[in-house]
Amino acid sequence: MPTYQAKHANNVDFFALSTYSLYDRNSVFSDYQNMSDTTRNSIEIAIEKAFDDQGWQYKSPDNAQVIVAYHLVDRLAELKKYNRGVKYCLPCLPVQVPEKQNRHQEMQPGTLILDMVDVSHNRTIWRGVSHLKINERDHSLEAQDKIEQTIIGLLDTVPR
Repeated sequence: MPTYQAKHANNVDFFALSTYSLYDRNSVFSDYQNMSDTTRNSIEIAIEKAFDDQGWQYKSPDNAQVIVAYHLVDRLAELKKYNRGVKYCLPCLPVQVPEKQNRHQEMQPGTLILDMVDVSHNRTIWRGVSHLKINERDHSLEAQDKIEQTIIGLLDTVPR
């Protein structure tokens, strides 16, 4: 069973959040990670499905309350660049999942990070982390299902 690590800013009313967006493909966000279009599409489709299923409304980046960013860990240098780009602040986001379920997640290859970036301050206000259990023998539908299940599990940790 996958484990989900979640952190969020204590000063944010997540119940008041109802709209989200993704970074545009031609934005600087695309430079934070070298990822195939197929993988990027799979993750973005899973994000949209999970958020829509939980009642969030998709808006353009200019009209959304949060931007959902993601990173699939491959190299630590890329992760550092990504963290700077989404203004991730480790001490600002205390761990929220009970310690029993929240064993330290190493940022090993295959770890999926989801962030909600507050558009008014352009800073991460929520982060979910889980290791994707995709292996080379998985066909595309199996991989897509694993991505979807991981994102659903991560989204379930948002305080709402």
